Amino acid sequence: MSSTPTAGPRGEQLDNYLADPYTYLRDLQEHGDIVGIELGGIPTAVIYDLGAISTVFADKLDHIGRPLIFDR
Repeated sequence: MSSTPTAGPRGEQLDNYLADPYTYLRDLQEHGDIVGIELGGIPTAVIYDLGAISTVFADKLDHIGRPLIFDR
């Protein structure tokens, strides 16, 4: 597992995601376990590796922050 995101599709990806979220996220995994994209103008890392997901949510969340929607 690499902790550095691999390059995903270039440019804004929000329209692609909104058109078919499930297919978009499934196909995005072809780029790697951690994929960097721009989503709604926000640099975003999409994480598929379960160990990395655990690290982010269990160990690093206080350091990297989270979207306000998760506080609701």
